Amino acid sequence: MNGSTISSSGSFGAISTTYTIIGQHSFMGAASTQSETADILWRDNSGNLYMWFMNGTTVSSTATLGNVPTQWTVVGIADLNQDGYGDLLWYNTSTGAVAIWFMNGSTVTSSTTLGTVAPATNWRILGDGSEGEGAGILWYNTSTGDVTVWMIRNGAMIGSTDFGAVAPATGWVIQGIGDFNGDGNVDILWHNTSTGGTAIWFINNNQITSSANLGNIPTIWSVAQIGDYDGNGKSDILWIDTSGNVAIWFMNGSTVASSAPLGNVGTTWSAQYTNANN
Repeated sequence: MNGSTISSSGSFGAISTTYTIIGQHSFMGAASTQSETADILWRDNSGNLYMWFMNGTTVSSTATLGNVPTQWTVVGIADLNQDGYGDLLWYNTSTGAVAIWFMNGSTVTSSTTLGTVAPATNWRILGDGSEGEGAGILWYNTSTGDVTVWMIRNGAMIGSTDFGAVAPATGWVIQGIGDFNGDGNVDILWHNTSTGGTAIWFINNNQITSSANLGNIPTIWSVAQIGDYDGNGKSDILWIDTSGNVAIWFMNGSTVASSAPLGNVGTTWSAQYTNANN
């Protein structure tokens, strides 16, 4: 993409349906000439992990990371120790254990456990992201609506912040995290599945400094992905409707600076969204 223009496209061929993309991030690190390219993290039904290191639409190399029991799920891929490499945040859906693999490319340099949050408590990890000198892990309670962030510094949890509750019964759900005003802090995007309402919580120093309601759009539209599509350092919103029409909102804080349709991809294609952190 170049803003709302598809500058080129490429196909890698067909991959067995036993494989799923579970993340995309620049895993090569700041020292690499490919540090700004998104690499692809794959996992098969048996728990085997693989990386594709990308250079545009070319798979420049691949790596096998080993096998992890399937009750462990990758729920984030941000740089959690601020060394320039994407790391893997794991959650055990059986025991509730939360752990990190600290990565150097495809090499696990070390690992740590952050604690346990039992699945029966209805807490779910919705994303992670780097913030200034550290990172945060976003939790949401699907029963009570509470939103909490675990603050991570140098790979260790140093505290947590509770942002309060937005009851699920109201129809509001968290769609993802991004930096919509370009201040270097992670913001939270909300969407109301009943009314089509869209809103942003702006975060600074782990506090909600302001919020903005962006208005309602028809409920046939849903958020497909969050990303910086025009390269201005601010996150934008990619939308798709039930017929496969795709459009972008280019954001400037809480303002939709402009919007553009991208065309129709049909209903069998979906944007890779899980752990899309680049």
